[in-house]
Amino acid sequence: MGKAKEVLYYNDRYKGSLTDEDCDILEELIRVDKENGVVGDLRHIIFNLNDSDVLQLIEDYEIFNNSMHDFEMKTGTLRDEQTIGVCYMYYAGSCILGDSVGMGKTVEVAGLYNLLKSAYQKGNKRPFRYLMLTEKSLVNQVRNEMIKFTGEFTDIVRSGEQDEIARFSANNPYEHDLDYNVVGTHALLTAPAFLGWLEQARQFGTNGFPFDLLIVDESSVLGGKSSNAIVQSFNSIKKYFKRIIFLNATPFETKLDIFYNQLALLDPAMLPTKTNFTKQYCLMDYRGMYPKPTGKYKNQAEFKRLIAYRYFARTRRDKGAVMEDCKGGIIYSPLSDIQKEWLRKTQLNRVVYDCPSHLDPSIEFNSENVPKLGSLNELLKDQCAEADSILIFVHFKEAQNCLSTWLTNKGYSNRILNGDTKLEDRNEIISGFKNKEYRVLITNVQKGLNFGSCNYCIFYSFDPNPSKMIQFEGRTTRDFDIIGKNVYVLCSLGQESKQLQEVVKQRAKATADMTNTDLSVIMDILLEGTHNETN
Repeated sequence: MGKAKEVLYYNDRYKGSLTDEDCDILEELIRVDKENGVVGDLRHIIFNLNDSDVLQLIEDYEIFNNSMHDFEMKTGTLRDEQTIGVCYMYYAGSCILGDSVGMGKTVEVAGLYNLLKSAYQKGNKRPFRYLMLTEKSLVNQVRNEMIKFTGEFTDIVRSGEQDEIARFSANNPYEHDLDYNVVGTHALLTAPAFLGWLEQARQFGTNGFPFDLLIVDESSVLGGKSSNAIVQSFNSIKKYFKRIIFLNATPFETKLDIFYNQLALLDPAMLPTKTNFTKQYCLMDYRGMYPKPTGKYKNQAEFKRLIAYRYFARTRRDKGAVMEDCKGGIIYSPLSDIQKEWLRKTQLNRVVYDCPSHLDPSIEFNSENVPKLGSLNELLKDQCAEADSILIFVHFKEAQNCLSTWLTNKGYSNRILNGDTKLEDRNEIISGFKNKEYRVLITNVQKGLNFGSCNYCIFYSFDPNPSKMIQFEGRTTRDFDIIGKNVYVLCSLGQESKQLQEVVKQRAKATADMTNTDLSVIMDILLEGTHNETN
């Protein structure tokens, strides 16, 4: 009897959810990636249209109905690490791609689609089609990026509302094959009208279920309990897709239970039961009548090994990116007498720090009553004097409105972007900021959006969760290398500064100790502690 084969990742081989050949290939890809190797024969598999070509493609298709604009298809080349990411997804079949901001997850899934499309077209009656779901605020951006990198028109479903799905259904009768791919919102997973259209297409369409590949961006939306409506809907349709790719840049080590739920959706046979998982990887508090999770974990390295065929994540730091000529710091401001008075009368401390005018409209929103504004004024005049675009994070909408008026009176052109912003206005605001049509963008949107070449980021409010601050900073650090970025945190002395020092910085340190953190100006500021701090 021959010697048993030694393998790196035993679980999938044992369960049989992947072939031995695919396991061999995945192990080799993981090895090559760690050594910064190259998989050369799959490099040239993306297009690289410019923005005007993308808009022309959309306009011509929608106006002239299939009469495509004749432009030269510009091809692009994947970076080595992106090529390996495409290869990994191709052989894994279904997986989570966890590459960090700047690594190019959208480019990689576009490359995967181009590769699958060319392989699928041999002997099949209809083209290979994908459905990509993302957050409502990102659908236009994601659609344009997928068109750019696939060179194909892509339809869009902007919401889960009845009228929007009725428009889509009218343009795409379920009896006919789809003429294009589709980008929509997560809400489609729970929209009865869209699920009904899918079922009708599956049963009565010319060639059955209309999509082959499902891509779920920001897949933490599926990290809840199995009883959640969105999880139940996903489970009802996932068997009809040939492949499923989740995109999630959040390091899994900080939320093992959320990742367990996502991985279990992709491959139920791969992981232990939730009870055994909890025993093996979760630290529990056994004081009291019932054990309670502490939110901390153990055996992370073993868990990473267990899921290596279904989870692939790299950081820019891993791949040799650099962070150069970046500056920033924490700027402390005293509390005003009015703020001190209101801190004794209310538990809404963050409102008092940022905008006491919301509690009492008679309080004027100025630097005397809100000294943080004085610090912001000095910052804008000094460190940000040469900035032609500045991104300011402001948590509360009331503070956003007050700050917008204050900035306008100071001569700073600005706009507000938040959850209340209408979709058509949102696109105009983002485009205007990228084109330097106004100088300051006030927002609390933390995920996904790309704000172009903006090099200045100010936290007028800070989030107690440093990971969310890193997400916001990532709106300005979308490139592989981080060059010339400036990040500042405004903080009031007293309880707010105490929370920053004792809570936020400790959480940042815990995250850095637990995970392989990526390059981040705000993380460096939080960890260094004294970097450029002023009173």
